[in-house]
Amino acid sequence: LGIAHDGDGDRCVLCDELGNVLDGDEILTILATHALARGTLVKKTLVVTLQSNLGVDAAIGASGGRVLRTAVGDRYVIARMLAEGVTLGGETSGHIVCSEISPTGDGLVAALKVIGVMLATGRPLSVLRGVLKKFPQLTAALAVQEKHPLESLPQLTAAIAGLERELNASGRVLVRYSGTEAKLRLLVEGPTEAIVRA
Repeated sequence: LGIAHDGDGDRCVLCDELGNVLDGDEILTILATHALARGTLVKKTLVVTLQSNLGVDAAIGASGGRVLRTAVGDRYVIARMLAEGVTLGGETSGHIVCSEISPTGDGLVAALKVIGVMLATGRPLSVLRGVLKKFPQLTAALAVQEKHPLESLPQLTAAIAGLERELNASGRVLVRYSGTEAKLRLLVEGPTEAIVRA
């Protein structure tokens, strides 16, 4: 297990004993499925953002829990956690909030929680991370001059709706503007990489 500090301590960056870096989705899924198995995940609910992989929903659902999604940003995760009265949430980036210990993202708290799961199960992190089977996912970003409301762009909304119909429940299309840059961010998930690329 390797733990890296991200500068301000609010993100959890871990690598397993084989040197593979885990993302926030993997960390959250490990913590949530372990808590579900022990009956300690408050309201059997995990809060993640729209950016999290659909595999999180599948893993948590298979373990008897539910996933709630928010806009991207840990402030939205924290607000939804407070509104729902739940204690575990976070982002793909590694911002993990364990609100029974800290009201905001805390990388050290999240790392200690993962170590607790390793000790309780006797399993290495390379095995624990296998609880999350990620859907193939591709992302892209397009530079824009102006951020017109997406619903005011009929060709774009029609194209998104067509892709979502094609993917049905086996994938998704997420199109949103960056909150920090003049870019349109695209994310597509699906059952196979070939479908996602297409």
